[in-house]
Amino acid sequence: MNTSCAAPFALRLAASLAIVCAAGSLARATDTPAAMALSAVATAPAAAEAKSVAELAMERAKFEVMIKFINKGDGEDEEVEVPGTMISADGLVLTSNLFFPDGGSPSDMKVLVGDDTQGVDAKFVARDSELALAWVRIDIKPTEPYAFIDFSKGTTATTGDAIFSVRKMGKFFGQSPIVNEGKVAAVTTKPRALLIPNNTMYMVGDLAVPVYAASGVPVGLTTIISPEADEMGGSGNPFRGFDRGSSMILRASDVAEATAKAIENSANAAAEAPAAGEPAASTDGVQPAAEKKPE
Repeated sequence: MNTSCAAPFALRLAASLAIVCAAGSLARATDTPAAMALSAVATAPAAAEAKSVAELAMERAKFEVMIKFINKGDGEDEEVEVPGTMISADGLVLTSNLFFPDGGSPSDMKVLVGDDTQGVDAKFVARDSELALAWVRIDIKPTEPYAFIDFSKGTTATTGDAIFSVRKMGKFFGQSPIVNEGKVAAVTTKPRALLIPNNTMYMVGDLAVPVYAASGVPVGLTTIISPEADEMGGSGNPFRGFDRGSSMILRASDVAEATAKAIENSANAAAEAPAAGEPAASTDGVQPAAEKKPE
């Protein structure tokens, strides 16, 4: 986004777009400074009227799902729910690899879409350990296409550009959508191209959450990429100037590329039919999910 063409988004993306849980919905914000900033996105009279932050939040919250699975611990099974993002009409879900235990795949996986509390059966299909991404696919073809976000149609962002994210709150708050806004504080080239949000964008612990430009077009997905052990030694603090508890933003184009690679490698692994119980070899960090051995 070219910040010279838009009103200062720093006027706060609906400064307290506080989601009032008692009301159960977001208030419209068409008369707020942030909404006026969004209206500047329209470049011609014939263009559709820019949507308010509340409208953008409600629309983009439809892409967010919950993934439920059983995590087998020390002799005790634990039901876990983690967030994910729908990225295809037929049920491909993107989430964080950091949500899942190392080695093997979670069991009894279901994806909860919208107000569904039971979930539909799904499988863990691939992971990218380097980018901390994972992909889950719903087993049954939907009767109607799912609402999804297409990262291949995203846009770029640079230092100073206004950005925001939308995620769902927990069950206690009725999974109301919550907006988090800020700016791109830095663009890195090492260890790879990443967008670093500024400190006003509170994203501690937010993983696999889509991030958007002021226009509502995706610019990336939150993740955490940590240095290897050998990269830590003798280099001081590798996170200097960055809150290590906060999330980084993987660019939309890189998310799309990683997804295409994950799908291709997963398909190739299935075609090669590895020995039962043995995971296919990973390629470029993308690891198809291991088949669960029968007990």
